[in-house]
Amino acid sequence: MRHIVVLGSLVLLSIAACGDTASVVEPDPNATVDGGGTTRPDGSTLPGPDGSSPGDGSTTGDSGTALDPNLPGPYTTASSDATITPGTGDRLPMHVVYPNGLPGPLPVVIIAHGFQLSIDLYYGYAERLATHGFLAVVPDYPTGFGANNVKDAQNLIAALDWSLTSAPVKGDATKAGVMGHSRGGKAAILAAARDPRFKALMGLDPVDSKPGGFINCDTTTECPPATGELAKVNAPVLFLGETLDATAGAFGQACAPADLNFAILYGAAKAPAISVDVAGAGHMSFLDNPNCAIFCGQCKTPTAKSADVLALARAYAAAFFVRHLQGNAAMDAYITGAQAQARYVTPKVATIQSK
Repeated sequence: MRHIVVLGSLVLLSIAACGDTASVVEPDPNATVDGGGTTRPDGSTLPGPDGSSPGDGSTTGDSGTALDPNLPGPYTTASSDATITPGTGDRLPMHVVYPNGLPGPLPVVIIAHGFQLSIDLYYGYAERLATHGFLAVVPDYPTGFGANNVKDAQNLIAALDWSLTSAPVKGDATKAGVMGHSRGGKAAILAAARDPRFKALMGLDPVDSKPGGFINCDTTTECPPATGELAKVNAPVLFLGETLDATAGAFGQACAPADLNFAILYGAAKAPAISVDVAGAGHMSFLDNPNCAIFCGQCKTPTAKSADVLALARAYAAAFFVRHLQGNAAMDAYITGAQAQARYVTPKVATIQSK
């Protein structure tokens, strides 16, 4: 009976989504952005605005143009795995993806997984970022019941430390970003609040948590509210999210409760910050596989096609980090500007706010 109760609790607490319908406008292979250059869908590389070549980890084009973030970038990729034991005492396996033939140091992005979710559900983000010239690290930190959120953040920081000294291609300490999904979004916020090396912060339907209950830790020392932590973040912020799972589903548990969701976190973030509310998406629509067994089937059924939501999210990840870690202002067109308006706002795929 004990095992049945535990399984029932897992089902109740799992957060999920799978789904279908609300199309993203396809990328225009001849699209031009702010600098007036043309995107090259075959992945060929344009020189940087200062004459730089792809060897500097840049995916900028001439006159500050940008390669379409909804497409893979110009680099093929390689991957490897490593395990470290940081100061937290946790065993920390990591999956690392990086561009082939591009010497370091490279801009680096740490990707935090959600509660009880496998890191391979986020490999697509790492792959997309690596094709655009990033070193992407996906650490498998523990996220059990009662987990210490501050410790989660410390593990993300440890992954950054490792990337700067021991990754197959070294990361650049001056060009580091962090992103996370669900409770991993909170871990990313706490990491950015504690380590100023993180110059950009992104959340995939991030969810805050309060102390108490058997899923969270007991004190604000271990589980400080992310709303308060955002006041310490001095970096550009982007939150993607949805409101379908803001209220309780069939099992009485909201996947992304309205009082703890991305909209609340966006409200607490300092400028510059951007919120993208994806119409019809569910909490797990942001995963490579939104139908991932027990932890991906307990929330409301999304109406947006999972492939469309995932395409949007990967494009935003590439655009946001190219913009803020590679310094390519032409990516603004794909984040809030003309390309974003045409692809997402006009067809009512998403609502974008910025401050």
